Amino acid sequence: MTRRDIFDYLRSQRQPWCGRISEIDFLDRLYDLGVLPSTGRRHPNAGGDIVQHRIANHHWDDDWVFDDPRFRLASGPNEVLPGCLAQMAHPRLLAPDGWMLKPYKHPSGRPVYGPARTDTGGMAAVSFAHQAAARIDTEYVSQQVTRMEGAARPR
Repeated sequence: MTRRDIFDYLRSQRQPWCGRISEIDFLDRLYDLGVLPSTGRRHPNAGGDIVQHRIANHHWDDDWVFDDPRFRLASGPNEVLPGCLAQMAHPRLLAPDGWMLKPYKHPSGRPVYGPARTDTGGMAAVSFAHQAAARIDTEYVSQQVTRMEGAARPR
């Protein structure tokens, strides 16, 4: 899959690439917006550009970040785009729904990540029950069940 394919997919989802947080908050996790240069003379840095062209006015398309050379998503080193994608699918966002990103192959010695289920939800309870059963003395459990049955009988 090429970078262009990834961008096309993200565009087709019709969801903000930054999720529920602002574009500035999202990009601040990855870049120092106060240091990245402005594209013009009116603003001192990239942060000022974003405020002017995305917040104060909507001069830029919603997917502007994919083609902005300052962020090097389209043409930068291979590590840049996965870092951005990892923020889009941050573990704190995936984990409550039982998902995580996990390497599933290593072409050219580099991991390729894909979605994987975590051991949460109903399966976590089943797994815990199996682990507990392996540690519990069955004779003790039997005695406790007999005790509970005796206590529950009407007198």
